[in-house]
Amino acid sequence: MANKKVFLGVPCRDSIIPEAQQGLQLPAQEVDWQLEIGKGPLLANVFNGLWCLALNSRKTHGWDYFAFHHADIQAPACWLDVMVGEAERTGAEMLSAVVCLKEPTGKTSTAIWNPQTWRYRRLTLQEIFRLPETFAAGNLRDYLELPASPVLLVNTGLLLCRFTSDWIFPPFCWHVDDAIEELPDGRFVPVTNPEDWNASRFMADRRLPVAATRKVRVIHHGAAAFDAGSAWGQETDSDERFPQVS
Repeated sequence: MANKKVFLGVPCRDSIIPEAQQGLQLPAQEVDWQLEIGKGPLLANVFNGLWCLALNSRKTHGWDYFAFHHADIQAPACWLDVMVGEAERTGAEMLSAVVCLKEPTGKTSTAIWNPQTWRYRRLTLQEIFRLPETFAAGNLRDYLELPASPVLLVNTGLLLCRFTSDWIFPPFCWHVDDAIEELPDGRFVPVTNPEDWNASRFMADRRLPVAATRKVRVIHHGAAAFDAGSAWGQETDSDERFPQVS
């Protein structure tokens, strides 16, 4: 693992929280890394800008992995060593750390999705802590009551992608889909498919392994600090229809 090279992208709109400094100043000791910051008001465009920087420099630097660390995320020092180790151990093409929503519910931006019905349900921390520390869609039903063949939707807050596979090239890109839909009762509602869950569906369509982990403790900063390091909050999420921005 010592020879692995990682492009670390930090997307942000304006500034990076002070609590992020530990995880950005010393993300790894066992792997080589290079950090680049991307700024802009359009999230997916910033993601794609960082992705293109990595694509355009891959022959020079020989990147093995691409990582995201969001500007509002607090991660411990050497988190990147842990995630590269888990990706190597599991063979995951995309590995995400579990991140809480910025609300006092214990819901996370890790979810399960039924491609037949397009219904999804967020996993709560109470459920996450009943799962193995690192888990994929294939073993979820061993621990939770879920429909057959759920798709695992993961977050980009702290994300690692294998960068030696063909899927990293177009048509893959980070994109947010927005629409307005009419409900059966005649009301109109905004619908958002966020970039992280769109990427997860892209991976699922190609049967590429995606996993999530709680081996890295993540704190998501907003009006308060929402810590994914223990089981707290509600037991389960209701089954929802329309994805919302995480």
